[in-house]
Amino acid sequence: MALTLKLHETPGAGLHRIAHKRLQKLLKSLRARDMGRDASVHNARKQVKEFRGVLRLARAELGKKTYRRENQALRDAARPLSELRDASVLIDTLDKLIERSRGGLKPAHVARLKQSLRDRRQQVRTLMQEQQVLSRLVRCVQGTERRIQQWPDRDGGWKSVRSGLRRIYRKGRTAMRAAHAEGSNEALHEWRKRTNALRYALEFVCCIRPKRIRRLTQRAHRLTEILGEDHDLAVLGEVAQQQVGPQSAADSAFVLSLIVKRRLTLQKQAHAIGNKLFRETDSQFIRQVMRD
Repeated sequence: MALTLKLHETPGAGLHRIAHKRLQKLLKSLRARDMGRDASVHNARKQVKEFRGVLRLARAELGKKTYRRENQALRDAARPLSELRDASVLIDTLDKLIERSRGGLKPAHVARLKQSLRDRRQQVRTLMQEQQVLSRLVRCVQGTERRIQQWPDRDGGWKSVRSGLRRIYRKGRTAMRAAHAEGSNEALHEWRKRTNALRYALEFVCCIRPKRIRRLTQRAHRLTEILGEDHDLAVLGEVAQQQVGPQSAADSAFVLSLIVKRRLTLQKQAHAIGNKLFRETDSQFIRQVMRD
């Protein structure tokens, strides 16, 4: 509960407290001895995203200038972590696809593809070391932590929280409509990012109506998991297509057919959950979540 807003404090003070604690937690992770392992990098990446969720909710309190400066700095510094995450998770995605095929797809059939994924992961790891990505991210986080004390406090009260939550929900709803209409990888990925932002925002305001908000948070979390798997399969499909050759055309075609089939199932599930999560207008949603 230390990283959620509390009813007895002003939202401005709470957001400053949460931001400070999240940055301390992130710095501790970045300085850990096992930092550099895939799981540790993924955890740090998640913490950056959670902190950016704080910024989105505090946008009205911070003002556009401060919000954009802090959000852009962390986004750019942490971007290479996403590249390593994608390179690592594709191997697991392929293994799960093999398992799901129930013997239809043999490991030997995708040996070349799997080696390509391993090579890709190693290239990203090497590049991260050469560019000192983690050291640069630590300096960025330290800079943000120093600036917290100078962040403006407009004392917008719960009205500013309502404004931030309304904006985040509206963007998620708009992204869902675009994903429904277009069905493109880009639109689906954007929907996932916007849903993640809503999930983090709901976690921060859980104190208002715990049971109701916890239910919505769980629904948002499940939706991001489904859309995340869909995104990983989409990227795996792109890599598989690049590996097509005379000796692997049949295997690649089978892999792609399995990917398409699984993605259709996932997208059907995502639309069902999304239609429940984003069924209200932003005004209706705020009335459901916030106290009158």
